[in-house]
Amino acid sequence: MQAKLPGATLLQAFFFAFFLFLTVVCHAQISGISSISVSENAGKQQLKRMISFANYGESPRSEIYLGPSFLLHNGSSVGFSAAYTRYFQDNFGATAELSYYSGKTDQIKRTQVVAMGGITYYIQMPALPELSMSPYVMIGLSPSTSKSLRTESNGAVTKGTAFVAAVGSSFAYEVTPSIAASLRVDLNPTIINGFTNNNLRIGAGIVLRSF
Repeated sequence: MQAKLPGATLLQAFFFAFFLFLTVVCHAQISGISSISVSENAGKQQLKRMISFANYGESPRSEIYLGPSFLLHNGSSVGFSAAYTRYFQDNFGATAELSYYSGKTDQIKRTQVVAMGGITYYIQMPALPELSMSPYVMIGLSPSTSKSLRTESNGAVTKGTAFVAAVGSSFAYEVTPSIAASLRVDLNPTIINGFTNNNLRIGAGIVLRSF
């Protein structure tokens, strides 16, 4: 079934929130840079670190994300997501995610599992060292089961497997060196039986880090 919300609307909402976040971050970075005194050698070195794109902070060795997740399509589904990221050289990492969702729309109860894998890039904000963002791109499969709740359908069950993708970012605020609070937002298009549904996923949880 096609999503009632058009893909363009989801894209606009996502990118508006994304660029609003980047605007706030850039403002914070500029404020941080302007407060540095370059009259001293230590200040000059700090300034170089802050304006260097290649030095956006050392990534953790690995991260585990756990938290509830909301899948917005023609209605909404509630679920739980778990993701593991192993970082390698230059802040790039490999991510694997497993999620489960359950919801009811148009007299149809639907459950689905989402299994994806892809790449992640870790960025620590120079002027806000407690804050980091990790853009990611993932692809995978999503087996689902739909059960009709209409009386005339006698509880007909339909099963299928969709191709899924996720393009978005996580935003984490460090609580302790090994624990962070995280917000995850991504576009989650699914393709099944020749139809594409443009979904939006929003999740919030905790990140466990090791260095």
